[in-house]
Amino acid sequence: MGSDDTGRDTVVSPAHASSGPVLLQVDPAMVAGIKAKRVQWCLGLWWVGNIIRNNLQSTGAFEVFYDGHEVFRCAPGLASV
Repeated sequence: MGSDDTGRDTVVSPAHASSGPVLLQVDPAMVAGIKAKRVQWCLGLWWVGNIIRNNLQSTGAFEVFYDGHEVFRCAPGLASV
């Protein structure tokens, strides 16, 4: 607790007490739950990642460019560069 220039007491929340910006405030109970079910979380993230990858590649028009040059193409009937 502290007081501002009007003399009223102010409460500094823990999220704003640090010197740096708060990007993500994580609940400790959630972290404990993730640690307790680590294998399930890893398998779930792997599964979701594969769904995203398959959806991107199934369009038939997935290309990767680096410095203006095509380095990868995943299109039906065309070989990768």
